[in-house]
Amino acid sequence: MKCMVTLLTGALLTAAGPAWAQVDTTSAAVNAQRLANANGVAAAQAHAEVSMNAEQKDQYARDMAAYSDALRAQHRAEMADVRQYERQQRAYAGAMFDWRIQVEACRHGSTRACTAATPNPADYR
Repeated sequence: MKCMVTLLTGALLTAAGPAWAQVDTTSAAVNAQRLANANGVAAAQAHAEVSMNAEQKDQYARDMAAYSDALRAQHRAEMADVRQYERQQRAYAGAMFDWRIQVEACRHGSTRACTAATPNPADYR
């Protein structure tokens, strides 16, 4: 019986082999086309840079620097947003922590805790 399962499995794998080969051939063709396209773009860029005069090269360098500066500024703005969100999150968590303590004290009979105002996250910044 074990031999039969092995033979059957081997036959199935052999029959599926051509389908796998076809997928690999298709992938290889797609990858080759993508590589050719990327090489063509790189060659065009290299040719464009070589054919620039000095003034154009200077302008190109300034444009690249401006782009890098813009990316850094955008990153700083995003990080400022992240820091603000984290501060707000910590403020909310602190207010909720104090509110839970207040509720627990109220449940244990503290009238002061029961009549106190709910903690405001804006006070935790």
